Amino acid sequence: MPWSFDINESDIKSRIEKVFAYYRDPAKDETADSLIMQNLTVVHATIHQPRKDEDPYVAKAVFTIPVLKPWLNAMRNMHGGIVALLIDVTTTLTLSCVTSRNKNGDWFWQYPGVSRHLSATYLKPVPAEITVRVECTITGIGKRLASIQAVIRDHETGDVLCTGQHDKVNIEPPKGMHNPAKL
Repeated sequence: MPWSFDINESDIKSRIEKVFAYYRDPAKDETADSLIMQNLTVVHATIHQPRKDEDPYVAKAVFTIPVLKPWLNAMRNMHGGIVALLIDVTTTLTLSCVTSRNKNGDWFWQYPGVSRHLSATYLKPVPAEITVRVECTITGIGKRLASIQAVIRDHETGDVLCTGQHDKVNIEPPKGMHNPAKL
């Protein structure tokens, strides 16, 4: 596992930025994730304990990213596969908002987990040379499963371009083991 979420970082936005730093290290190999992470900016990230009369979200994170030329399809719009990757990366980063350790020393979502289900709904084309805003919300989370929603907007106009749903499975290693088994 190349990285885990850093619970020693109390500021949630800084916790996400530490993951970016890992991917921005020039000594690391470029991966599909790193091409997104190198251009992504976290605007804010929050955790929330809702009252009964409130929206029952658990945590939210907002990111911005420019639409780069290598990510375009033949029609000069962001390729659908890149949109899905963007949803995957940003919703996974949002999980760092809830990473914690209980009084017994057991981890809660130390690692980013694996995808169980990922969907993207393309509502409008994502044109070249704009900046998009990705708003991610953890709508439910337990010891083993998490459900995160994403909304991709044109940062300038606020128009909704795409929505996404990402369900994750936690792969916490057994107590005392530092790295989980490869899946």
